[in-house]
Amino acid sequence: MATNPTPPSRATSGPANDAKVANLSDSADLTAGPARSLYTRTTGNVSFVTFGGTTISLTAVPAFTVIPIAASRVLSTGTTAEVLALY
Repeated sequence: MATNPTPPSRATSGPANDAKVANLSDSADLTAGPARSLYTRTTGNVSFVTFGGTTISLTAVPAFTVIPIAASRVLSTGTTAEVLALY
C-alpha cells in the first residue's frame, strides 16, 4: 500500500513561525523540510518544486514578495532571486 507524503507539519494559516535562507539545489529538498511559502529578498526569477511535486518557474518576481505555495525544493537552475523559506 502506497503512503502519501507527510505534509508540512507547521500551521497552514496565520503568520509564519520561522524563516530560513533557502538552500538552492536541483537534487536536494529544503534542509528544514517543506516550506509553507517562499519569500523573495531580491527581485529575480524563482524556480521551485511544490509540495505536490510540480515544478514552477516564476520570472521577474519583485523583491519582498510572498509566494503562497508550499515548496519542497528551491532549484538552483533558474533561480536568481535571494529566497527565504517560510515555516
